[in-house]
Amino acid sequence: MIARPPPPVSGAMTIRVSRKQRDALASTAEYTLFCAGVGSGKTKAGGLWAAREMCRCDGIGLVGANTFKQLNRVTLKAFIAQLAEMRIPYVFGSKPPASWGRSPFPSHEMILSASVAGQLRQVICTQLGSFDYLRGIEIRWFWCDETRDTPKEAFDVLMARKRGGPRSMPRPALITTTPAGFDWLYDCFISNGEAALADREVIYSTSHDNPWLPPGYVDSLLKNYSPRLAKQEVMGQFVSLAEGQAYSEFQRGMHVSEEFSYDPIQPLIHTWDFNVNPLCSCIIQVDPKSGCVYIIDEIHIMGSARTRDATEEFVRRYGKHQGLIKVYGDSSGSHRGTSNDRTDFQIIEDEYAKAFPGQVRMCANYRRNPCVADSVQDVNSLLLNANGAVRLKVHPRCEYTIRDLEQVVFKPGTREIDKTDPVMTHHSDALRYYVTPVWPARMEKVKSGGLNGW
Repeated sequence: MIARPPPPVSGAMTIRVSRKQRDALASTAEYTLFCAGVGSGKTKAGGLWAAREMCRCDGIGLVGANTFKQLNRVTLKAFIAQLAEMRIPYVFGSKPPASWGRSPFPSHEMILSASVAGQLRQVICTQLGSFDYLRGIEIRWFWCDETRDTPKEAFDVLMARKRGGPRSMPRPALITTTPAGFDWLYDCFISNGEAALADREVIYSTSHDNPWLPPGYVDSLLKNYSPRLAKQEVMGQFVSLAEGQAYSEFQRGMHVSEEFSYDPIQPLIHTWDFNVNPLCSCIIQVDPKSGCVYIIDEIHIMGSARTRDATEEFVRRYGKHQGLIKVYGDSSGSHRGTSNDRTDFQIIEDEYAKAFPGQVRMCANYRRNPCVADSVQDVNSLLLNANGAVRLKVHPRCEYTIRDLEQVVFKPGTREIDKTDPVMTHHSDALRYYVTPVWPARMEKVKSGGLNGW
């Protein structure tokens, strides 16, 4: 289908950009990294940059994101928005009109074709999670969005395929991303090691640099992010979130407290990790006045424990509870075992329905568990946010949960939790299964508010 842009307008078009966006667009380096915080306008700048390169380069370009979902919902949307603003007719996913010129592609799936001053321009729009198919293409320029999650090998392939046209013509590349630790992007653009690119420039931008963000947007980020996460996600800085203590914001003197008392009226949250030995779970309430999350109790059963053993213990302790019972937990609890025709969650629901009729709400994500690295940071952000507020506390009776928060570490050089101790990590895992769906640190990105509202 041919896009139907508005009628041409007379005179030059003015597109407002922030100072940092302008710096990224003005870079003359072969490889430019726009390293920016959430909501800083990096994807808008990338879309504008790609539209400009498409207009001035006669070769084929490439616009890439990590997944087709990300490409279609964010990256490609930003690129096409700029074409519409610039009144450039285009078709996507179909053969362009013969009057635009001859297309070299036998199939036009995920190919954007445009007519620029009577000449055909074409852009490959693709995901970069798998990249072997990229080895056969030839491109003049490329833009990769949110490259923090892109495999280094995909970037290497794109660099090798950037060729064609007169040697005197530039073959630029733009990378727009929020950083994610000292990864290959840091090695390529920041360090002076052998992996660094020769002709490169880094443009840093923070979330504060976008003057068109909704009022209070950055403040809402700071309330949700831990101090270290805010340095990465808001300030656009390279920081390590994968060194040493996983729950790095936890301090016993700050977070272990008896100040909150169990309330038989307020909802009681029971969140599970279905490890067999030990079988672990956390019991949580949220203070309705302060909004603080309190881990008021834990259940820790050694030996070959059954799910029913833990439900019986929970009912023994809280059988007179009058409020709602909300159940969260490990997605493995939705799988049937060879020795039981009911899943763990079905067992919990049946047992609690008898003890708490009409009070039970099953809230677990039955399909998959949250990303470990992200959910650890969700817990850290509740422990301490960038404004210095503590929103998660633990009763001193929860000795295994406290031990986890103090001692669970990442595997060296990774964002994977070290699980070599069979007794540790299970209570903090149960905590993560509740925190991430209810208190996620990473908020949904601000939506476009028109040409300048990114």
